[in-house]
Parts: sequence; C-alpha cells; structure tokens
Amino acid sequence: MAYSGNRMWIADKNIVLASDLGDPTSFKERTTGTSRGDFSFSRPVTGMTSYVGQDTATRLIIFTDRSTFQLKSGVLDREQWVTTENFQSTLYPTVGCIAGKSIAFQAGQMWWYSQGGLMTSDIAATSYLSSQVLFRDVEMARAKRLMSADPTRICATGFENYLLYSIPYLQTLNSDTMVLDYASASEWGEDRNPAWAGVWTGTRPVEWTTGVIDGQSRCFHFSVDYAATNDGSFNHLWESFQPERIDSYLQINPDKTTTTLYNRIYSQFETPLLGDEMDLKKFVYAEIESTQIGGTVDLKVSYRGSKGAYNPILQKRILAVTDDYQWQNTPYESEIQNLGFLNSQYRRLTTESAQRNSLVSTCESYLTDDVDKAFSLLIEWCGEFGVEIVRLFMDPWQEKSTGVPQGDETQSCVVAQTGETLLIDLLPNPYEQQSANDNSYSAKVFKTATLICDVNPTKSISATASATFLSYISFEHAQEEAGVLALQSATAAAQQFKAQNPC
Repeated sequence: MAYSGNRMWIADKNIVLASDLGDPTSFKERTTGTSRGDFSFSRPVTGMTSYVGQDTATRLIIFTDRSTFQLKSGVLDREQWVTTENFQSTLYPTVGCIAGKSIAFQAGQMWWYSQGGLMTSDIAATSYLSSQVLFRDVEMARAKRLMSADPTRICATGFENYLLYSIPYLQTLNSDTMVLDYASASEWGEDRNPAWAGVWTGTRPVEWTTGVIDGQSRCFHFSVDYAATNDGSFNHLWESFQPERIDSYLQINPDKTTTTLYNRIYSQFETPLLGDEMDLKKFVYAEIESTQIGGTVDLKVSYRGSKGAYNPILQKRILAVTDDYQWQNTPYESEIQNLGFLNSQYRRLTTESAQRNSLVSTCESYLTDDVDKAFSLLIEWCGEFGVEIVRLFMDPWQEKSTGVPQGDETQSCVVAQTGETLLIDLLPNPYEQQSANDNSYSAKVFKTATLICDVNPTKSISATASATFLSYISFEHAQEEAGVLALQSATAAAQQFKAQNPC
C-alpha cells in the first residue's frame, strides 16, 4: 500500500487500485463513473511509494522485480485520468525493486534495492534517463558477495544524515546494516560525495521506522535477535541513535519490573594498504591519534602486509572517567561533581616495534610478515573510542638486483580470508588431468592426389602425403580425420608442383 494524491493505493499481484478521494477506507469510485478501472502491470508489484517529481507534481512510483512505473496520482479528478497524457508510464524499463521495505528517502533522493544492488533516483535527472545503470553500494562488495540468495526481506530507512540498509549477510535474516553517511557531503560549497561509514551488527532488523515524538526525531527497528531475553522472546524493539554510546536493554524481572542493563559496543576497522606499493619496506611501528574516548576501552591493534595474517602489536586498556555511573557513590564524588560537565578524552597511542618471526611463514612469499610493499592496520576496540589519524613508520628494505632460479611449486597453497596459509599435498585434480578411463586412438594415413595437365590431358601430376590424428572417439574416426588431412596436404603439394612445372 501507499498513500499518494489523497488516495490510498493498493496492489494485489499485478493489479493496482485506488481508493476514493480523501477516504482511504472507501473504494466506491472504482465501480462507477468514468475512469473506474484498475491499473495492470506486466509482473507482480513488489513495492510502491509516493514521490514528488521535478515538476513538483505528486507521483505514485510502482515497482515490479524487473521494471519501474509511475502514475500521476497528483491528478485528483478521477475523470481526468483517461485524458491525462502518460498518466501511466514506464520510468525504468530494466530496473526494478526486489524488496518492498528497501524503499527509503535521503538527501532528497529515493533509494531502493534492485536485483543488482542499491539504486537511487535524482529528481533533477528523471527527465534525462539513460541506459547506464550505476549501483551505489559497490564499496560494500564484501557484504554483497556473501548475501543470502533471497534478498526480498531487505529493509531500509533514512534518518538525519544517515541511510541505513539491513541485508541478509551469511544468513537468511538481515544480520548486517550498511550505513551511508551524508555528513561528508554536507559542507557548504564543497563538492563531496557521501561515504559508507561501515556495517552495524548485533541485531537483525526486519523493519525500520522513524518519526517525530514530542518534537524529537527518533529511529526504531524491530529485530529478531540472536538471543532471547528472560521472558523467552527473540522479537525486540530497538531504538538507534541514542545519546549514550553504549548498548542498553531492559531486563524483565519476575515481579514485572524492569532493570536497564548496559553493554559496551565492539567495533573494528581495517585501513587500506598504506605505502607506495612499489619498493619493499620493513614495518617498524605505528601511531594512532585517538579521540572521543569515554569510560573503559579495551583496544587491540594488529598489522599485516599484502600477504599473511594479522600480527598483534598493541593490546591496551584505557580508563577515562566521562559518565556519572563511574564516579557516583565513590570517595571522589564531590570532587568530580565540582568539575561540571566532563569531556571525552584524547590519547596518542604508540604500538610496540614489530618483532620478526622467521618461524611464521606464508606460502605466498619467501619474505617474513614484516617486509612488504605496503601495510594495513586492524584496529579493534570495545567501548567509546574514535580514531582521528593513523601513522605507519617503515624502514627501507634492500633488495638484491640479481635473478634467482625458478622451479615448480610442489605443494598446494591455501590462503584464508584472515591471511592464514597452509601448504598441503593434494591429490591430482581430475578436472586438470585426463582420466585413466579415457581411451585415445591414433592413426597415420597416406593419401595420393592426382591432377590432370591443362595442355596435355593424357598426362598427370601426382603427390603423396601423410597425416596423423588423435581421436578420443574411435580408431575409425582417427583414420577418417587423418585421411582428410593427408589428402589436403597431397593436393596442395601437387598444385604447387604443377604451378612450377606446367605440363
């Protein structure tokens, strides 16, 4: 269903019908008078939404799984529908929507999830449609690659400067929520694009909803959670974008009262490979400028190059007093209370120097893990923590400018997504080798070709040639094919001799 143009529009399979004007519970107009019919589409409708076009006229956007259509729902007089030019028209003939709950609005644009990925429609560009289809979630390739085969339950919403898309990553339910942040594109006069801020996990949203409650914008989602609360229910309602940077939830006590429980949030991010990616270098250590620290934070930092697994170089607990619960009912309560509001904190963290371990090797390279052309950091933490700047310190690594003898690899190399490797002895691959049960047949055939002289027909020129053919069908097939090749060679030889020696 969708409410557009002061009417309620309802889709039943591939039929769309409209309610009476101003009364979404009555459908009498569709049975009497002019324009009483319903609208038919080629495939079942997967989603509908109201939209304002570039001419500020209200449109009803109708999606099937393969195409997108529109109705000019802004025409309020039902009798004018049959005379309005292109009242029903095709918007995108080859792009549809596979999940009705994936339709969302952000930054004046309509977003939805098509068969190939995330799509968006710009109001200013709707009259300049082209055959070029650009997906907006290519940066989230790792999440898209391992999505469930059934993406019809994808749900989404737009809230403040964020666009949220919950997708079924490695599960049938929406386990990952991709977050697009428009804050990077909001600076006045700056030509910038929005950026994917990462993926939220922990809940499995089935529907998002937003609204203004008591003058405050709020965002909620229903979730089928991983674990049940003590009342045995997996179905929970969560509120996102809370001021507290921790997870909180209600525990229902036996006496029907509730207790609020708190959990620190686990987060991680991986930097790209940092370096010129040309000359070899030795990783020494890293520095991290960290901000927005609050409460207790457990931190772990690891590094790796373009190969191998991550190696830990920093494990640290940070204690920052920023919230009331940390100091209330302690001997320092009055002293801290006199300070007023408490700020989040800052730290410059320096990792330990990387230690070379010659016992740890990878089948991808003969070099140790601390020698590579570029390196990345994996920063993991639990608590309130932010990263502002990352610096990597590397020393040049001298290479010998001489060649080395090469040989075939004798063992198979296995590399996991984490970078861990194995060297194993696999059996011969049946797809790469001829099966022992396959028989081959070889035949060698001689053929003679005779050509009549043009000047004296009583004379002729003859040439004999041989050919060999290998067949996996039968010996007779090998003889036949070899005979054809031999006759072709003999004829060519005779024609060449005749051209050089006319007779």
